[in-house]
Amino acid sequence: MMRRLLGFIFLLLGTLVAGCGKQQSQTDNHSQIPTTVTVDRLVKEGEHLGGQLTVNGVVRSASPSDGILTLVDTEEYETCGLSDCSLFLPVRWKGNMPGVESKVSITGSIDKTPDGLVFVASSVTTATPSKN
Repeated sequence: MMRRLLGFIFLLLGTLVAGCGKQQSQTDNHSQIPTTVTVDRLVKEGEHLGGQLTVNGVVRSASPSDGILTLVDTEEYETCGLSDCSLFLPVRWKGNMPGVESKVSITGSIDKTPDGLVFVASSVTTATPSKN
């Protein structure tokens, strides 16, 4: 009887350990979801961030011919508008450019260039259209 009980306990423990391994692999899959950051954080800590990121901000300028737009932090925009008090993030984007003052959500990754950090967009979603 004791052997059966011990066998059952070992079987139960083995199942729990195997279940924990499966749980870990599911958790690992979630690590591939892009991290959402603010423009302010990305500008200040960009060298320490990696992988796919999503940044939310407001379009400060857009140049379709250069494939570059700049973003300011949403909170800073609400305080300062597009004035010089705002930090801005250059974003490389080859698609349709959102309008100036549009609130956007951009997914992409950081590219380190000799001139500094550039965010290379893989998708741009406009949350609210520009005021113009």
